[in-house]
Amino acid sequence: MFGRARRKVSIGLDIGQHTVKWAATDAESGRIRELFSTPLMPQRQQRLDVLEGDALEARLREILDTWQKTSACWSKSVNTSVQGAGSICGYLDLPRLSERELKMAVPSKLTKQLPFAVDDVALSFATVPPLVNDLNRTAVVYVAVQKKLIDAHATMLKRLGLELNNVEVPALALAREFNHNHPEAAQHFVALVSFGHLLTHVVLVRNGNPYYQRQFPTAGAEGTYACQVGNQSDWISAEQHKHGLDATARTVALEPFLTRWLGEVKRTIDSFHQRTASAQCRVVRAVLGGAGSSWQGLSRRLSETLQLPTEIDGWHALEIEPAARQAGPPSLFKLAVGLALTR
Repeated sequence: MFGRARRKVSIGLDIGQHTVKWAATDAESGRIRELFSTPLMPQRQQRLDVLEGDALEARLREILDTWQKTSACWSKSVNTSVQGAGSICGYLDLPRLSERELKMAVPSKLTKQLPFAVDDVALSFATVPPLVNDLNRTAVVYVAVQKKLIDAHATMLKRLGLELNNVEVPALALAREFNHNHPEAAQHFVALVSFGHLLTHVVLVRNGNPYYQRQFPTAGAEGTYACQVGNQSDWISAEQHKHGLDATARTVALEPFLTRWLGEVKRTIDSFHQRTASAQCRVVRAVLGGAGSSWQGLSRRLSETLQLPTEIDGWHALEIEPAARQAGPPSLFKLAVGLALTR
C-alpha cells in the first residue's frame, strides 16, 4: 500500500522463516511468469532456530544469486511483507464521511486502538463496502506498519542489491491473490487459511477486501516439534515423519497439536460471526494455502471442524507460464504472487 513505481514485471518476495519465495508477474496482465522457492535453513536442528543479522543476509544473498542466474525476467525492485506485532490490518465502521473527513477521522480513531503511536507508523487506508449495507455508514480497511520495520526491510534489501518498491501485511496480499484467482467468489465471505512455519494467518475476505484477520503461533513448526518429541528424533527426521502422516489418522503425537490448530481457526471464524451477527457476513467456504497446506488429510479435518467446504488452493483464473507450474504446489506461492500483483 506504500508503493511508488510501476514496472513491466512486478516481483513479490516472501521471506518466510522456513522457505523464501519469489514470484514474477506481468505488471499489466498479472500473468505469472516465474516462481522460485528455496529453504531458508535446510539444516535446521530445532524449532527455535532462526537466521538473523549478517547470517540472514548471507543466506538470502546466496539464494538470490542462484535465482538471478536462471531468471528470465529479473528485477531489482521488489514488493515484500512484514508481519507480527509491528504491523496491523483492520476494519473500521464509521458514520458517513467525505474523503477529506476520513483523512482526519481514521488516524484519530486509531490513536485509541493501535498498540503504538500513530506518528510512528506508515498508515494507509481504503474505503470498502460496509459489512452490512447501510448508506449512512462509511467503512475502511486500514494498514498500519511501524516505520522502523519498513526502514529495516529497505536497508536489508539495499545491501542485497534490491530496492523496496512496496511493503504491506500478508492479509492484503493474500486477499488480492484470491480475488484475482477466484473472481467468481467475490460476493461471498471466504476464509483464507495460510498455514506457515511459525505463524498461521486467517483472513476473511469479500470482494478482495480483508475485513477480518488474525494470526497465531500455532503453525507447522509446532507440529514438527510434536513429532520430534514423540519419536525422540532429530528435526529433519521429524519433518519427514510429519509429512508422511495423514492428518485424519489422529496419531498420538500429532493430535494434540492438530486439535489446537483446528480450534484456533474455528475460534477466529466464530469470533467474526459473533461480531457481525448478520446473514450477509457468514463465511461460506475455506481455502488453504501456505507451506503446510498440502499435508495429507488436513483440508478434510478442517472441513469437518468448520462444517464448511474446504480446499487446498490451486491456480484457477490466474494465468501462469508452463515452466512456472513446475516450481512447486500453488499453495506455497500465494503470498508471493499476491505481493507481485500489487498495483
